[in-house]
Amino acid sequence: MPVHQDGSCNGLQHYAALGRDKLGAAAVNLVGGDKPADVYSGIAARVLDIMRNDAEKDPATNPNALHARLLINQVDRKLGEADSYDTTLTALGEMFEAARSIMSWLGECAKVIASENQPVRWITPLGLPVVQPYRQLGRHLIKTSLQVLTLQRETDKVMVKRQRTAFPPNFVHSLDGSHMMMTAVACKKAGLNFAGVHDSYWTHACDIDEMNRILREKFVELYEAPILENLLEGFQQSFPTLTFPPYQIAETSISEMFLNLPISSTSLSQMIARQQCPFCLF
Repeated sequence: MPVHQDGSCNGLQHYAALGRDKLGAAAVNLVGGDKPADVYSGIAARVLDIMRNDAEKDPATNPNALHARLLINQVDRKLGEADSYDTTLTALGEMFEAARSIMSWLGECAKVIASENQPVRWITPLGLPVVQPYRQLGRHLIKTSLQVLTLQRETDKVMVKRQRTAFPPNFVHSLDGSHMMMTAVACKKAGLNFAGVHDSYWTHACDIDEMNRILREKFVELYEAPILENLLEGFQQSFPTLTFPPYQIAETSISEMFLNLPISSTSLSQMIARQQCPFCLF
């Protein structure tokens, strides 16, 4: 009977580890606590705070002289804004500033590359080369005695916008794929049956504790490497004539980030062994 362990907002877990984001790490269960953190409730609470602040501003402006119609219009506008994605995105950005910064930097790097009509390409931590295949489509007409067929096929021109917007999620997926492969290999060596789909890791019920230990160790091992530094260095080597935007890489190691958080353990191995929450890491 397979039992699965799922990542807790796995994409944000990877961004928190990349950016050495202590607050973000705590929000997505990269460290243990009395109970699992619920990032969705945290975002919802921040959205309510934003809406409450907006509501407080209007009556406080001038409660005696403010025209009723003006107040109605202001409240109506704020409610309209709250109904959009903007407020939720604002709350998400405030809670995960490091993730937002990394996403922006990855997108800018991709834009630099794609603007030279080159597809974005990189090497994963396990050495797998990845190339984004997004190119503009052209039309090719085939005339027959019965009809004219129109075929679509890729051209040599890359889709700049698609290359830029797709790179951050694709890059993070290449990292979660690396983590899964590292976990699978380690489980095989430990004699565990293992299966996985994205951020859902499966094994037999009797081996769950061992798999949990392994996947945490491999997550830390993955992010002990200077992933963003290696990515930038790879870009500079692959595209030596291009200038990429700088990014302030955090100097804190992933071990130090975990150990400096308010947890009861005194070593990284103890932290991993006692962690009950990520996949709730898991």
